[in-house]
Amino acid sequence: MFHIYGLLFFGLGLLCVCVTTISMQKYDLPAVPPMILALVKHARKARCDLSSLRRVGLGAAPLSKEVAQEFRRMFPWIELRQGYGLTESSGGATFFASDKDTNAHTDSCGKLIPTICAKVVDIETGKPLPPQKEGELWFKSPTIMKGYLGNLEATSATIDSEGWLRTGDLGYIDENGFVYIVERIKELIKYNGYQVTAAELESVVLSHLLIVDAAVTVVEDEETGQIPMAYVVRATGSELSENQVAPYNKVRKVSFIDTIPKSAAGKILQKDLVSQSKYQLVSKL
Repeated sequence: MFHIYGLLFFGLGLLCVCVTTISMQKYDLPAVPPMILALVKHARKARCDLSSLRRVGLGAAPLSKEVAQEFRRMFPWIELRQGYGLTESSGGATFFASDKDTNAHTDSCGKLIPTICAKVVDIETGKPLPPQKEGELWFKSPTIMKGYLGNLEATSATIDSEGWLRTGDLGYIDENGFVYIVERIKELIKYNGYQVTAAELESVVLSHLLIVDAAVTVVEDEETGQIPMAYVVRATGSELSENQVAPYNKVRKVSFIDTIPKSAAGKILQKDLVSQSKYQLVSKL
């Protein structure tokens, strides 16, 4: 029950309509991406009966297109609805209003909610971009925060003079108004002159049958400046090697770890990845 997702929708939101709320030790749906990944990876092996499940609400972190499509393939009767928002926007900014839209736009986080205006801008020039072009998402709304308490510098870096909130997220909006989240801009990897998204590489790695979980981050390199590095959790009993992983998704370093450190909201903790693996063998490929 921290940050805007859990606090507003499943804490204060339920109390406002007089619903008894009990905080459970183990999670139930609504979900965050690690739960969906777990269902896709383990549901059939565990012989789970999900026949009574009709809808999954998803937020807090983006779900990859590949995992979303696999979920739909395995559980075609379940609606998978993603939403998107920030603490700075005082809650949700997008959602799915119609059931029929969820099947056609599984990897989208829906359309803008009332009162929210959005634009996608070029991350280098700040100029607005047309539909289908990736850039930074900016929001404007009466619900946008006034600023960070006692931190004018951070406020001015986040909200421009016209009241537009810079989300820090790379994404795009299609011709029909559906919003898609690609990656956090600060997690883009600049490799050999190209910008590579960690999320895209993670999706490819996770499609490997012997990989349970994975995270990709950037490490400094003398020759290219930056290279993508994968932290991989192998399936139980697997003897998957670094040489088998690297060509699979073009990463240049691989470290096998027991678990991927994540917040309760399902976001990968990049700083913890480094400290967790610094004593383990890392091979440069």
